[in-house]
Amino acid sequence: MILPDVDVHRLIKASYAVDRKLGLLVETAAVTGSRPGQIARLRVEDLQVGAAPRLQMPLSHKGGDRGK
Repeated sequence: MILPDVDVHRLIKASYAVDRKLGLLVETAAVTGSRPGQIARLRVEDLQVGAAPRLQMPLSHKGGDRGK
């Protein structure tokens, strides 16, 4: 499901009102489209600063070759 931007912004604002960490989680998920497990595994060094900042997102571990 894709929410309208106004609803996403309300959700982010409400999350920050509950707890700063929850707000960061919800905002990061909204901006990146990543799964909570991926966001939880982020490290400071995953953020690449510069003229074009990038966030190196860990793999989701969804599907793939788990049986090998």
